[in-house]
Amino acid sequence: MRTLNINSCFEVLYNYDEGNNMKCGSNYICALIFLTLCASCSSFAKTRFAYAHVPPYAYQDVNNIAQGLLIEKIQKIMKSIKTEVEFIQLPHRRLINFIEQGRVDLWAGQDNSKVNNELSLVSKTPLFIMESQVYWKTGTKRVNNIKDLLNKNLILISSYSYGGNHSKLVKQRGNIKYVINHEDGFDKLLFGNNEYLLGYKGISQEVIEKFHITGFQEASLAKYTLYIKLSKTYPNAAEVMKKIDAVLLLQNLANEN
Repeated sequence: MRTLNINSCFEVLYNYDEGNNMKCGSNYICALIFLTLCASCSSFAKTRFAYAHVPPYAYQDVNNIAQGLLIEKIQKIMKSIKTEVEFIQLPHRRLINFIEQGRVDLWAGQDNSKVNNELSLVSKTPLFIMESQVYWKTGTKRVNNIKDLLNKNLILISSYSYGGNHSKLVKQRGNIKYVINHEDGFDKLLFGNNEYLLGYKGISQEVIEKFHITGFQEASLAKYTLYIKLSKTYPNAAEVMKKIDAVLLLQNLANEN
């Protein structure tokens, strides 16, 4: 929920009254003036950043606080442009609905994502790159691309679009098993009958190291570049996006060095 700086509204009302030697004839009139002025103070509200549960990129900790690589990067960017940010975690389908309904201001996504780009401005500079990876048990036939996975028995992580390839995969004749996360996916791969697990490299590597998983092979399938997207209805959206792009460019240059 957005916050309102009530003290600022009171100060504006007081100054307006004193500067114009105007006295309210009734509490009703004063209340109307107060509400009108408070509406103009809504520009002090926090910028709403929406994200889906995709650890370690974005997730909530046990205290319901947003954490993760994506969250940290957004915090640094918004701090650099002196803007407060509110993090809102949503299931993937609801996230898209919130974006289309104008209930969030900022999010991360691919340039060609499901969300209509007519609704948003897209950063020119990438936020970061996610790499999709396929895993299979030793002895299973090797695959090298998305097409190789068609008509295979797959393990997919629920709510992932896989860079727009989800629809292609679900049309195939093979068996598909959905899991809630990468950890569950590796469990189904190693102890089930499904042949291939499709996930993201960074997240998968953390699970592999944490549980010392062995007995599998892997291949990189594709890289997905994520950008920052800003609602066109956001106040001074074009100017804000220019600032965001400038910060992203500096951060990327610093990482290269």
